[in-house]
Amino acid sequence: MGPTINVFVGRTVCARVVPGAIALLGGQSRLGIGCKGSWVFVMGVFRFTIEIGDPQGTRFESLDALVDTGASYTVVPAPILRRLGVQPRERVEFTLADGRVVEREIGETRVRVAGRTASTIVVFGDAAAGALLGAYTLEGTRLGVDPLRRTLVPVRAFLMRT
Repeated sequence: MGPTINVFVGRTVCARVVPGAIALLGGQSRLGIGCKGSWVFVMGVFRFTIEIGDPQGTRFESLDALVDTGASYTVVPAPILRRLGVQPRERVEFTLADGRVVEREIGETRVRVAGRTASTIVVFGDAAAGALLGAYTLEGTRLGVDPLRRTLVPVRAFLMRT
């Protein structure tokens, strides 16, 4: 069936849906917000081909990544990062969408997205997990999400002062 997304109200999973699908939500959250009888259209979640490189930017591997603006960093299966010579620099705690806290290694490397190349922070993901394109990489490549066309688009960078 492909990847599914958990839809939350508070910390309660109301539904598991396929990206782009319409799902009838059921259940009641602990916050008292009802899910029952509500409909959700999950849009803005799509896959995009990215290239993860070695830290010098001389070798790249293509990956099909889930675009997730709610994720801080890009996640890549650890074996791919190690094969490219990316070294972990520290272990960091992350809060998952369901509220659980996990520790993962992070490192820095080069990424190419929609023809734009940048240095980025990457999370060493589980070997079986797929790649995920997070907000930090999107910001660094000056790309935004077009949820209607399910693609990435160039965006202008912002400065508060010159």
